Amino acid sequence: MTAPSPFVFAHTVCYKIPNAEVEEHLTTIGQELSAVEALLTEQASDSDALALVKRVLEEQYERNTDGTVRLRPGEEISTDSLQSPQDPDATYRVKGGKRFRGGYVINVSETADPENVIQLITDVQVEPNQTDDAKLMEQSLDNQAEREIEVDRVTTDGGYTGPQGEAACEKHDVELRATRMRGGHSAADTWGWDEYTWEVDAEGTPVRVTCPQGCEADLVPGQAEGRFIARFDPECCARCSFLNHLCRVQDRPRAGPTLYLQARTIEVARQRQALHPEDTSIRVLAESTVRSLKRAFPNNKPPVRGLVRSRMMIYPAAVMVNLRRLHRYFAETAQYASQAAASSLSSAKNAVCRHFDRVYRRLSCHLPVRHARQAIASLG
Repeated sequence: MTAPSPFVFAHTVCYKIPNAEVEEHLTTIGQELSAVEALLTEQASDSDALALVKRVLEEQYERNTDGTVRLRPGEEISTDSLQSPQDPDATYRVKGGKRFRGGYVINVSETADPENVIQLITDVQVEPNQTDDAKLMEQSLDNQAEREIEVDRVTTDGGYTGPQGEAACEKHDVELRATRMRGGHSAADTWGWDEYTWEVDAEGTPVRVTCPQGCEADLVPGQAEGRFIARFDPECCARCSFLNHLCRVQDRPRAGPTLYLQARTIEVARQRQALHPEDTSIRVLAESTVRSLKRAFPNNKPPVRGLVRSRMMIYPAAVMVNLRRLHRYFAETAQYASQAAASSLSSAKNAVCRHFDRVYRRLSCHLPVRHARQAIASLG
């Protein structure tokens, strides 16, 4: 549970409650909940209501030794704190600048080979909405590996990139083809790291960097692990008008033009250079599959609360999507076969008619018409 909005609507009038008054009101609620906890402990120690009350007090309040309670600051409240007593599994999440309170996240994996005659859903996860996308991909790859489903590559958006997603793909020897990268872009007054050219050795260790203006420098390990230093030629950088302006190289008084960076920065820059925006159409198809799952429910939302119930609604919905696709495929195949068979019978009929027509014309040249017809009738 989080603090209510500081705006309260009464009829058509909107007025603002001071923050101090809101905090005082929530503190009073905490004191009352503490008293309810003591009463439930005596009368219903095994009840679900007591568990919910204890959870709210632990997540939202700090309790002193004298029995008083104090409201926790908002930054100390976890995103997996209780959002609704009717749905204890629901969580809070901020994604793409939007806030999502309660509910769950659905992750769908489906085949995407252009040579397939039909694409099917191969895995579905339903988790609290604070679950990271990379974690969902890791679960999906593990599940499909256990069911012996071979995955050669995965096409994702930027939310699935990052160390955890890359480790999951490396674990199963899967190529990660992202259409975007997680994280923001560089400031307008600075070149992005992906505008530099990076060279690595056979083991994947960075060894050389080239700036956008063509100046090159070797990358040497720094004092701290995972850090690198590049010393550029002072004469080359002296001719560059972008030094100390757009270029990330810093002109040090003693060391000269120098670049300090981490190994992860180089890795992310190389991944940005290897993005696959041409696979965006595949992502669009995946989004349409998610819409197909939600379309079965009123207002595109499962009419249940709780993680287990939500899974019981989503999993059969995914099965139905596959069944509809299979039915459509076999129906179209049967219709095509029927049309092909009818076309073949029609062609055979026309060939037989043309054959007898040739026989009739040949006989009519040597026999009277009446005898030719009788001969054809006897052949039939």
